Amino acid sequence: MLKSCNLYTSVEFNDHTKSGIAYPEGTVFTIVKTGKSKAGTTRLKVASGYWISANKSYVKKV
Repeated sequence: MLKSCNLYTSVEFNDHTKSGIAYPEGTVFTIVKTGKSKAGTTRLKVASGYWISANKSYVKKV
């Protein structure tokens, strides 16, 4: 993670799907799947089953 971000239970990011868990900058996740929101925004599913943003200002491949 390049910035702190929240985890979500769905590819649709809103207050109802926000898990309440946030990870700090520098956290490394294992990505198991990609998905798209209804609006076409790419999301990344992490090994724990939650979704994070695929926005390049938040994540980078290592």
